[in-house]
Amino acid sequence: MIDIDPASMLGLMFLLHFFADFNLQIGAGLDKFKQKKWWKDQIPKNMKEPYRFSMWERYKNDYKCAMVCHALYWSLIVCLPLVTVGHGAYVINALIQGALHCYVDDKKANKMTLNLVEDQIVHAIQIISIWGAWMVAR
Repeated sequence: MIDIDPASMLGLMFLLHFFADFNLQIGAGLDKFKQKKWWKDQIPKNMKEPYRFSMWERYKNDYKCAMVCHALYWSLIVCLPLVTVGHGAYVINALIQGALHCYVDDKKANKMTLNLVEDQIVHAIQIISIWGAWMVAR
């Protein structure tokens, strides 16, 4: 088991958050793929009915898959340092936090009820709560 200073653990978790939520997401296109509107815009405007409608029916839920993939990836990356110090129970915590991350990102990307600042505040609270659970369990 690796012993790590609590402040270093929290800093590492935030660093990994920024990496997963910004660098990897934007470079991979997930920032677009999480938006229902992006998928709708990919269907050519000049496509005739019923083909246009059937194309939308085929791809209308793909944004949800991108949302879930990003959220699970984010939570597993953020919880990874905890797993490396011998706390395997955090995989379950990562799944719970992933579901919450997915919900929050949908509110921002599709429902437009959260802005980026609010989104990042919720994610910071998530990280601090995961870290806090680790501190209690130490």
